[in-house]
Amino acid sequence: MPTGIETKPRPSPMPSTGTVLAWKPSRYTVRVQDESKRWLVYNSMTGAIGAVPKDREGEILPLLRDGFKGTLMGQAKQLADRGFLVPEYADEDLRAQLLKQRRQSARGLHLILMPTEECNFRCNYCYEDFARGAMDRNTRKGVKNLVAKSLASLDRLDVNWFGGEPLEEIGIIEELSQYMIAATRAKGIPYSANIVTNGYHLDRRNLRTLVDCGVSRIQVTVDGLPDQHDAKRVRKDGGATFARIWENLRAAKKAPYRFHMAIRVNFDPKTLADLEPFLRRLVDEFAGDDRFSVFFRPVGHWGGDNDENVEICTGVAANSAEYESTRKAQAMGLQSAGTYPFLRPGGSICYAANPNSFVVGADGTLYKCTVALDKDFNKIGRLHADGTMVIDDDKFALWVTSDDSKDAVCQSCVFRPACQGASCPLVRIESGRRPCPTPKKQLRRSLITVWEHFEKFGRLEPANASGLGIAD
Repeated sequence: MPTGIETKPRPSPMPSTGTVLAWKPSRYTVRVQDESKRWLVYNSMTGAIGAVPKDREGEILPLLRDGFKGTLMGQAKQLADRGFLVPEYADEDLRAQLLKQRRQSARGLHLILMPTEECNFRCNYCYEDFARGAMDRNTRKGVKNLVAKSLASLDRLDVNWFGGEPLEEIGIIEELSQYMIAATRAKGIPYSANIVTNGYHLDRRNLRTLVDCGVSRIQVTVDGLPDQHDAKRVRKDGGATFARIWENLRAAKKAPYRFHMAIRVNFDPKTLADLEPFLRRLVDEFAGDDRFSVFFRPVGHWGGDNDENVEICTGVAANSAEYESTRKAQAMGLQSAGTYPFLRPGGSICYAANPNSFVVGADGTLYKCTVALDKDFNKIGRLHADGTMVIDDDKFALWVTSDDSKDAVCQSCVFRPACQGASCPLVRIESGRRPCPTPKKQLRRSLITVWEHFEKFGRLEPANASGLGIAD
């Protein structure tokens, strides 16, 4: 059987294990070979992934290719439990549609809150204009009242703290967190929170405050060695930032709290040229601590005033660099937070495509996307002090219907359950192009990376790492 599959076996849809049925290969199963010619198998409907042992290929590969007829047991049952085999009568297109309907009717609420839109940094590739400062009193009231009004119909509340630089207003994070934690706890509703921060204010005291505020996942950006980082991520007054961020990360490692710290590396050609010494520095400090991981993303032209002066990696070169950097980091002993979450069912869907996800600006403006804050079609409404959200349905519909609904190519894609054609509604809205996510375009590489992570660390992704990934 494929070894090491970490997803829980999906309950078999058949009446009982003794029933004789015909089973066919799932159309959402992918088989690839790594450099050693070992077969890796993945199913995008269940998120199951595994490796086929060389001495079992003669038994497993025919099942994956031809299916199975007879009483389901043994190896065939294990493959069916994980979704690699499905009943002959199953219509997997309907399964994919059902998966999307469940997402669109989910009873959770996802709030991306901007306690301030100001930032103490002026990164050379940033796209924000820092037009507004701290979240005003009426908007804070609105967040509390929105949560209070929604509790009766919610089954979970998930919060992302974003900015600007959210730690510039940690008092607002405390105020709103204390309210939301108390309100959800009183109703027995799960609450989770994460934060995207530049790390400059992430000292021991603020880390403790975040943990007390229910923040369990923290993303901090470090763009290479000190001279490279400080050339791109400078303070508002032009000062360097690497040394203080690094000391904060080292202090976090010494702290006894449970959290997950994902170190994001935005790379350009200069970063890649000196990647190995930077990785050695990360390994020396954080390898072996399962609370820390690293992931890589190419610097892009994200709409900032300085775009024409920013050197970037694009296309195939960027994808290859991301893949090779991740593999190298893993081989050196650093966990990666950047691949497996996107292979899960729905894992490559942008938060902006979900009807229950809203960005709340400091002045109460409601958005769907954190990358297009200046776009009028992204300003979908306003949150009032009484918790009422007044939403422009036409703008809202742009974001939540820009998916596979009218895209025959997406509907026939093996990656459909993970992406649903909604990996980036912004791309569809602005260009009409199909926004295929990188894990799909680089699926073989993605599967190899994930399986190497499993073999190195005993898990497909770092513990408590899900939910990261909003752009900084």
